[in-house]
Amino acid sequence: MRHPPHSSRPWLRATIPPPMRLNAHATAALSVLRLAVIASSIGCSSSAISQAPAAKPAPPPIEFLGAWGTKGTGPGLLGNPRSVATDTFGDVFIADAGTPTRFVHKFKRDGHPLLSFEPLAAIHNPCGAAVDSGGAIYILECGAGALYLFFPDGTLMHGIRGGLTAPAKPSSVAVDDAGRIYVTDARTKRILMYSSRGRLLGSLNANGQFKADQIATGPNGDIFVCDSSRNWIARISSDGAVQKEWNVAVQTVGENERCFLAVTKNSVVVLRESNSTPVLHIFSYEGVEKFAGAISGFDPFLTNVTAVGIAAIGDGEFFILDATAPRVLRFRLNVQ
Repeated sequence: MRHPPHSSRPWLRATIPPPMRLNAHATAALSVLRLAVIASSIGCSSSAISQAPAAKPAPPPIEFLGAWGTKGTGPGLLGNPRSVATDTFGDVFIADAGTPTRFVHKFKRDGHPLLSFEPLAAIHNPCGAAVDSGGAIYILECGAGALYLFFPDGTLMHGIRGGLTAPAKPSSVAVDDAGRIYVTDARTKRILMYSSRGRLLGSLNANGQFKADQIATGPNGDIFVCDSSRNWIARISSDGAVQKEWNVAVQTVGENERCFLAVTKNSVVVLRESNSTPVLHIFSYEGVEKFAGAISGFDPFLTNVTAVGIAAIGDGEFFILDATAPRVLRFRLNVQ
């Protein structure tokens, strides 16, 4: 059956609407709508661009991250802290000559206690502490002249006395990545070097060209020493040769001047104290000063500080042991 042409079917023509024609205002509105849909489909809009967050300001060269420590005479408490050290995991160790009980404490970097053990009754003046890459703990007894090695759980491994008894006056201890142990002798101006098992290998600076009363080890076998009597810092090799030396600028020089030092992955942190005014100096390994300033300038909380030690972690955090409170002051080093 053949159908008649459309013209003969008026009911069909009525169902097909004529083409829509838009006026100028409608055409402009449709264009804006299309642009918005396109921008939305690619995840971008003018409002998102205008609300982009501003760039964060650069952090200060040194940040004070807070302090921790509770005064007391039991495990995890600070009675009379004398020295501080860190391990490769960033944990903090403190040798405490508290009365009546002496302790060696281990804390997380935020102050959470991990371990406390009573080292030895013979340790009266724990003037130095160090931790090697395997977790062994070294406590230097400066009064009687001895170095005691402990397993990571606090069990005594053995003691070293060779070269440390009178007339020697041991003052600090450090361990390098190869396990060699270094003890400074402030009286004879020697640096005694021992194997990881405690065998005396010899002494550095045997001719007494400088007095190293504080010592720290860095990467690549470098050793850093501080001569407090003349505010002198040096980087020496494992055979005692001076690679680089420089002085720390001071306002006044007196017999009560003391300096402590620690090493991060790219900086030497020197803490100089005189008349209860600790001042921080940050140097490159070549002796270029990056920062200098009193720690009291970081926070009003940092007044009346008596620094007795400093230790650092490779990632740039460092810790100052304050015997006055007592407490541990935690900082982050941001300079490169």
